[in-house]
Amino acid sequence: MMTTLKQSKQSFTTFFRRQSLSSVMLFGKAAASGIIGIAILTGFAATVLSVQALATFLPIAVAFNSAFCGYALAEAEEPFLSRKSALLTMAILLALTGSALLFLIYPWSLLFLWKQLLICAAAAIALCYSGAWLADKNRKLQSPTYSPSAQKEERHQS
Repeated sequence: MMTTLKQSKQSFTTFFRRQSLSSVMLFGKAAASGIIGIAILTGFAATVLSVQALATFLPIAVAFNSAFCGYALAEAEEPFLSRKSALLTMAILLALTGSALLFLIYPWSLLFLWKQLLICAAAAIALCYSGAWLADKNRKLQSPTYSPSAQKEERHQS
């Protein structure tokens, strides 16, 4: 009896460590790809656009990469402990990255910083959740048991 409890405790601990490590690694990969994408798009746009145009372009770049990261997080095989908090954290991290890059490229644009941070955060949060929603819909469409007519019947019955 004692060895069974000890084995179950070890297996649970091993499972939790493996699960959290893989979730952290997945989150890190998605965050790294999003940050690199924002840096590349912002760096390219900074060479071509003016300060005001770059400030207008930045939320678009952040939102695009945020949707990509939301899709990547939702498409994962291993679920996160809290999916909503992972998506929200990712969106805020990417918004902060975009605003920090704007400040690093144009340090005198401190007046744009708070406004850009709020706009980037709103766009990032909205499109991060939209990317996750799109991944869920894609997974449902690719599942062999999905039937659009069955979905309509369920909606009409409830």
